[in-house]
Amino acid sequence: MLRNSLSLVLSVMLSTATMAADTYKLDPSHSKVGFSIRHMAISRTHGAFDQWTMDLQYDPAQPAQSVVSATIQVSSINTQNENRDAHLKSPDFFDVATHPLITFTSKSAKPAGKKLLVTGDLTMKGITREVILPCEILGPTQDPWGNTRIGAEAELEINRQNFGLTSSKSLPTGGLVIGNTVKIEISLEAVKQR
Repeated sequence: MLRNSLSLVLSVMLSTATMAADTYKLDPSHSKVGFSIRHMAISRTHGAFDQWTMDLQYDPAQPAQSVVSATIQVSSINTQNENRDAHLKSPDFFDVATHPLITFTSKSAKPAGKKLLVTGDLTMKGITREVILPCEILGPTQDPWGNTRIGAEAELEINRQNFGLTSSKSLPTGGLVIGNTVKIEISLEAVKQR
């Protein structure tokens, strides 16, 4: 009986904490998902995805209750080179016709100093892996029109091979034409919904 009562109280407390979180929507004109990867083992090729959405439940007083979900349109990949972008969309890499989306869905969040460590499932090319996204939350602040805004910045490294992006060629001097480690950089601004 006591155990059931405690479970009920805990459930209500968690539910109330979750409901207290505010909903934020992405401001795409002030946000970016970028990436870079080694090329020929001597430089980095940079790119971004131009079309993506994100929903965020966030309460500055209870950051561990944060909930994040994001969806990227893979066809919006932009590396400033049309031929390279077309190749990246092909079955050699992202296979956009079969796997048009990259998604991230959070499972938990944990404050760590100035960071919020968001653990979630990253799905790319039909493969889901758990990743930890270390986010720095900036704000909240109020804009001149009375809207509450927050920002977030995060960096993450993944191995593209783990997501089925395995196409590559070896260099005569050793190494790969395209490296395996992809550096992802996220900078976003979101507006609290009224």
